[in-house]
This record gives sequence, C-alpha cells and structure tokens, in this order.
Amino acid sequence: MKTVAIILAVLIVLGLALGTIGMATIGFDFDRLKSPENFTLNEKEADAASKITVNAENNKLDIRKSGDDKFHISYYVSENYVGEYKEENGEISLRMYLKNKRKFLDYILGYDDREIEILVPDSFAGDILIKTANGEVGYGRAGEIGKLDLTTSNGEVSVTGAKAAEIKIMTSNGKIEVKDSESQTLVAETKNGAITLKNFKGNADLSTKNGSIDADGLTTDRIKAATSNGNINISLIGDASDYAAALQISAGKITYNGVQVAGGNINPGAEKNIDARTSSGNIVITFK
Repeated sequence: MKTVAIILAVLIVLGLALGTIGMATIGFDFDRLKSPENFTLNEKEADAASKITVNAENNKLDIRKSGDDKFHISYYVSENYVGEYKEENGEISLRMYLKNKRKFLDYILGYDDREIEILVPDSFAGDILIKTANGEVGYGRAGEIGKLDLTTSNGEVSVTGAKAAEIKIMTSNGKIEVKDSESQTLVAETKNGAITLKNFKGNADLSTKNGSIDADGLTTDRIKAATSNGNINISLIGDASDYAAALQISAGKITYNGVQVAGGNINPGAEKNIDARTSSGNIVITFK
C-alpha cells in the first residue's frame, strides 16, 4: 500500500512538472495568476447602418433590440486582446483578436465575462453576420432584416423573435434553439448538439451528427431533418395529405400521423415535403 502511495505521489509531481514546462513553453505568464490581465469596456454608438459584421476569436455575443433609434456596441479589450471597430460605407464592423496567441492562457485566466453586446434599432433592415470561435451566440430582436448569419465553433446558439429573409446558424459543439421566428429559409447545423425549433414559419434544413431534432408548431412547405444519433420529432401545422414524406431509419421506429410505418416514401407527389433521416433513433411526425 505504501509503495502505491509513493508511486502516485511521484506521478503527481511529474505531472505538475510537465504541465508547468508546457505552460512555460507556450509563453504563459505566471505572474498573471497574481495580477489578472486588465480588461477595459469599450462602448460605441452609431446613427445608421445597412450591415453589421462581427468577427471574434473568443467571445459570447448577444444581439438585442435597442431602446432608442441608435446602434450600441460594447466589447472588452486588453493589452493583448484587440478590438478594431469601424463604421464605413454603411457597415458597422468589429474584429476581435489576440495579438499574441502564445498568451492565450493569460487571456482566459484574466477575465471570464467577455461578452460583446449589440443593440439594434427597429429601423434596421440590413444583414447581420456574426462569427466567433469559442462562445455562445444569442439573438433576441423582432425587427425584419435581410440575412442573419450566426456562427460559432464551440457554443450554443439561441434565436428568439427573428424575422429574416434568410437565417443560417452553424456551430461545431453546442445546441441550437430557434423560437417564434420566421424566414424564407433556415439552415441550422451542429456536429454535436440538439436542434430545437418552436413556432417557426418557413422552410428549414436541420442537421446534426449527435443529437435529437425537435420541431414543434412548424409552418412550412419543406422540412429536412437529419441526424446520425438521435430522435426526430416534427409537429406540423397543416394536414398530412398536403405532404409528401421521405422517411429513413437504420435502427428505430417511425410513427407518421399516429400510425407506425416502415418508412420510405409516403404520399408521393404532394405539394409540400418532409425529409427525415436518422441512423440510430426514432422518427415521429404529427400534424395539427
């Protein structure tokens, strides 16, 4: 027993030593543990714009309705984390990046709440293009716009009250939620996470590798839902006779309009379309 304890102690010491060497190799400043990096809040205001573009490396983003007729943009910067804000040719743009990527751990330990907040007035009807590498993205504005494009690598995306000609949502690791929204086309894709639609109006293309797909109160002419591992539940506003369905599973059950079916093509030639596919999971399609 004593020998095991000695071996464990040696392994812990070696692990700490290797971790310290590794952190030093990538340029981690250990003094930052005593004195975290100092972040400063920047706040910008704009009168007009036809396009909003944000490209960030490690930030949460929140887009909401402005309380007045102006645009309000707030973000945090530091000595190593830079924010480049521009107003040019009708476009508001913000680029956030690390000057020294070797000091990434300094940045992470220095500050935990680096949210970019964008407040948009009712009069705005242009495009909103958001991209961040690590962070959640939230959208909660009811005004009608052109294109809404929200992309993150690691984080969930939540959209409420959106009305846009086109909505595109992409994340690698995180769930996607769209509620009380409307668009001619919605594309939502995640590699690892569930996709949830509630009270959505428009055509939708939903895809995940690992996660369920749930669409409730959907008004659409075309819905495509695909997952490798997870259930698919779709509740449509309308009558089953209006839809042609292509349903496919490898392992699971299919229930269509209250009846268990084998899958394949149902009611081919109908004007509207349902395409649902899962490799491992059940498919349930209902109408109301």
